[in-house]
Amino acid sequence: MSMSIQDINQLPAEEVARERREAAEDGDEFLFEHELASGAVRTVRVLSAPIPNLDRAGTLLFSVIHDVTQREEHRQDLADQKAFLDQVLDTIDDVFYLLDEQGDLLFWNRRVNEVTGYTDAELEAMTALDLFEGDDAARIRDAIEESAAGQAVRVEAPLVTKDGRRVPHEFVGDAFDAPTRGRVLCGIGRDVTQQKERRRALRRANQRFEQLAETVPNAFYIVTPDYSELLYANSAVETLYGVDRDTLRDNPSAWTRHVHPADLAALRSDIEAQNADEPRWPQHQEFRVLHPTRGRRWLTARIDAIYDDEGALQRLAGVTTDVTDQKVREQRLRTLYRVTRDLLDVSTKAGAASTVTDALGDTLGLQEAAVYLRDGDVLVRAGTIDSEVVGSMPRVEQGHTPLWAALSTGDTHAYSDPSTIDDGVDRSGLEGCAYVPLGQRGVLAVGAAAQNRLDDDELRLLEVVAQSFQDTLDALDQERDLIERERRYRTLAENIPNGAVFLFDEGLTYTLAAGELLGTYELGESDLLGAQAGTVLVGIEGGRHPIVDRFEAALEGEQTDRRIGVGGRTLRVHVVPLQGDTNAKGLMLAQDITENVRKERELMSAKKAAEEANRMKSSLLANMSHEIRTPLTSILGFAEMIEEEIGSLEPPAEAGDLKPLGEFAGLIQKSGQRLMDTLTGVLNLSRLEAGEMDLAAEPVDLSEQAREVAGELRPQAEAEGLRLQVQAGGEPIWAQADGGGVQIVLRNLVSNAIKYTDDGEIRLRVYRENGSAMIEVEDSGIGMDPEKIEDLFKPFRQASEGMAREYEGTGLGLAVTREAVEQMDGSIEVETEKGKGTTIRVQLPKEESRETGNGDVDDAEC
Repeated sequence: MSMSIQDINQLPAEEVARERREAAEDGDEFLFEHELASGAVRTVRVLSAPIPNLDRAGTLLFSVIHDVTQREEHRQDLADQKAFLDQVLDTIDDVFYLLDEQGDLLFWNRRVNEVTGYTDAELEAMTALDLFEGDDAARIRDAIEESAAGQAVRVEAPLVTKDGRRVPHEFVGDAFDAPTRGRVLCGIGRDVTQQKERRRALRRANQRFEQLAETVPNAFYIVTPDYSELLYANSAVETLYGVDRDTLRDNPSAWTRHVHPADLAALRSDIEAQNADEPRWPQHQEFRVLHPTRGRRWLTARIDAIYDDEGALQRLAGVTTDVTDQKVREQRLRTLYRVTRDLLDVSTKAGAASTVTDALGDTLGLQEAAVYLRDGDVLVRAGTIDSEVVGSMPRVEQGHTPLWAALSTGDTHAYSDPSTIDDGVDRSGLEGCAYVPLGQRGVLAVGAAAQNRLDDDELRLLEVVAQSFQDTLDALDQERDLIERERRYRTLAENIPNGAVFLFDEGLTYTLAAGELLGTYELGESDLLGAQAGTVLVGIEGGRHPIVDRFEAALEGEQTDRRIGVGGRTLRVHVVPLQGDTNAKGLMLAQDITENVRKERELMSAKKAAEEANRMKSSLLANMSHEIRTPLTSILGFAEMIEEEIGSLEPPAEAGDLKPLGEFAGLIQKSGQRLMDTLTGVLNLSRLEAGEMDLAAEPVDLSEQAREVAGELRPQAEAEGLRLQVQAGGEPIWAQADGGGVQIVLRNLVSNAIKYTDDGEIRLRVYRENGSAMIEVEDSGIGMDPEKIEDLFKPFRQASEGMAREYEGTGLGLAVTREAVEQMDGSIEVETEKGKGTTIRVQLPKEESRETGNGDVDDAEC
């Protein structure tokens, strides 16, 4: 679009005049934007120059006006593009720069400032070589020259920052011709610090890998996919394959010459399969090699593929392991499996011995094997294979031989040089032999003709075989014991009238059931074997029986002895746990006691009737005693009054007159008192036996009681010419007892002593001893045979009995005494010797709260 004269005339005069004057003064052009009449905005260029005004003295301004709108728009586009390019270059992580041929910096992006630390002003005064040191600067200078010569360059050198750090960078660059600047070098520099670290880490990893690969026993190698080139191999490759690495580098397939002929075809087939369209990785191979120095070896190889980033197969990595020892162990395990399996089927010790020796010969290839079993002081050969040496003797007496040495020590004895054994047996055909004890049952002897056959692993295998053989012998003995035990149980069942024996396992399942009782419930042994106890009882009772809980308790070690009802009958069952049995864990003995229970009930009824009769007897005696005691008391009272009246007459009654009447009154009184004592004894015994006499437990001073009773009975003793001594100490002797009961005991014991002592003395002692309160009555009377002591405490029993008895009395005193002592939680004992006297001791509980002294015996006579 161009401007017309009309458009020009429409320019703002004042503004144009001002701009022209300023431009004319400076000799420059000026630009301004102007909106035309059409509405378009244009950029106007005005060139002005002053000229003289010839018509009028002065100066004119000559102006040329151009429309430069398109030019200015193009220039603005270029400026915008440059700003955008600068912005892009400032955002990249790499340094970007432009150099002239001398290496001066023409342009750089912001990354240069960030990496070096220099400002723009500082960089303007520097050359590219200022950012490098020493040899690095020289290499950069050479690169600049090569680039200026038209070569693309790539160089690696560290940038030196303002603070002296060295930052590794890789630079690439090329040159081009700039319209205004001539030859310009354009380059990009990338920070390769992490890349260099990764490279160093990779080198270190490779070094560690190679070091590790050299320490492991496995062969490790890397080859091309077609096996044409060996890229890496550790030293174990030479050890396992028997070929040195230099040979393998020249000929990577050289190792196959040592492969066992029987495995070579399969191995080549596996290698060919690796070249299939889609082989599956990893690949596994197992083969044998005939090693030039180590003999036949078993090897397994694991080969895996290594791909590049695009998924292309680059190389193969393989790891080979020597599994010869594992194969030997597998062979030994097969031997052990065969021995263990075959031993399960043997039924005799000789059969077990043959099984072991045959397995050792067939599977392990031992030349000789023999089993000796102990019979007292002799080892007897039970099984053998080709044993011309180790099993040559059918019997070996106890003595200095390898067999007995192994048996006595319990350790395996192995000989790598059998000729060193000094027992008279020629072992020249063997290179090794071993003697393995079978516990205390015998010895397993083996011999090998090859050197180094009986190594530690093989000896351990022999020990395991020996243990299995020993377990079999134990099992045979256990089976024999089980058969014998079952026979005994059946014999026991046959000898229990209407009874049975049951064995059950941990599942409460019957393993044995025998006896007459089974027929009572219409059961046979076959109905119970293998059945659970609870199920069988449910069939009889219609529900779970409580005795099943006792079966379960037996498994926990508890015993049960009780009566149970099953099917309308009463059984006595005894359930106990069994220890050491391989199958049965519990035993139940059962017996039908229904008839016995019926008889027991009859006896209980009879017992209750007898007890009731005894109670009625005691009641009768008590009533009779009361009925007799009342009139007897009156008789005694009147007899005593008559005697006193006669004695008080003045003058005294003469013989033939009232004197006989006094004597008769005395006889009445004496006989009445005897009858009263008898009634009292009978009444006390009845009341004690019937539990009607309440003997309370309370503090009782035995010393006081003893003195009181002695005071009452001393006249009676003195009338008989006897001396009654009391030894009660100076302090109270407290007992936990009943005061009335103690009085009964003391009176009966002292009265008895007076009755059966003709001359001498009677001693009554009370004291403390071992936490008890003691009463002791000692006399020097007639004594008695010690074998008759038990009869002393029976009612109505005396030392002399019958119509011609020497001593009067009912024989109730000691019976009442013992009953009273026992009801007071005491005890009574007797020491006696015929013709020398008797000592009776009563022990009563001591009253702790009242004790103040030591209670030692003190001979204080009353």
